[in-house]
Amino acid sequence: MEDETRVADLVEYFQAWPSERERVLSIIASGKLNNLECKSIESMIFIIDRIGPQDLAPPEDA
Repeated sequence: MEDETRVADLVEYFQAWPSERERVLSIIASGKLNNLECKSIESMIFIIDRIGPQDLAPPEDA
């Protein structure tokens, strides 16, 4: 994701999440967002942080 292209899928995004998370936190820290925008992004981080490899595996019945 460093090259600013679109992510291909959820797996690619998950793999890039540690650096993407830091980028998103820097946006919050920049002071350019209002309180509601910061809270929305913080909620997204909260949810994405809970995604793990087991969530990316195809369903067993597929």
